[in-house]
Amino acid sequence: MDVPAAFFDAFMYPLETGSLGTRRARLLPGVSGVVLEVGAGTGVNLAYYPCEGLEDLYVMDLSVSQRVYHRSDDGCLNPTILEGDVQHLPFEDGFFDTVVFTLVFCSVENPERGLAEVRRVLKPDGRIIFIEHVLPEGKPVLRSSFRAITPMWKHISGNCHLDRDTLSSIRGAGFEIDSLERFANGIMIAGTGHKADRQV
Repeated sequence: MDVPAAFFDAFMYPLETGSLGTRRARLLPGVSGVVLEVGAGTGVNLAYYPCEGLEDLYVMDLSVSQRVYHRSDDGCLNPTILEGDVQHLPFEDGFFDTVVFTLVFCSVENPERGLAEVRRVLKPDGRIIFIEHVLPEGKPVLRSSFRAITPMWKHISGNCHLDRDTLSSIRGAGFEIDSLERFANGIMIAGTGHKADRQV
């Protein structure tokens, strides 16, 4: 049994049955073509991808949980499962129609490099689908708390930084945001975007 993954799923269960699951269900069923998911975690997103319209689905993480393999066997998707780093994607330029990342860039060592790689492997008309946690806007007490907790938290949570402004990083990497929703008291964002004509 993959104990860390089982613990993580149990910890996340209240969010997955509420706000997180709702956003996954809104964003993921519309993907099509050749799709890459980076930072697949325990494979929760696999339940939300459509059975039709996907030409290929690639699912990737630094270390793939056994739960990803188990969940990939439960449905119709038959994804290609890979171990790898979003900072060094093993794909040619312009390979994917869509790249999906959910709760990933809080823990990437160099998020700007990772997002630059996401942009590189997207087709010119490619798009991103994302759910991330961020420093909430207009909430100074929460922002201060997150910044104070992060040095300790990242050591016990797989390098998760609570104090990152991932939305600004996404924009700075050369993406324009098409839709954006803030939820969970402003701590979470969910949305879609596309490649801008040039990087900011």
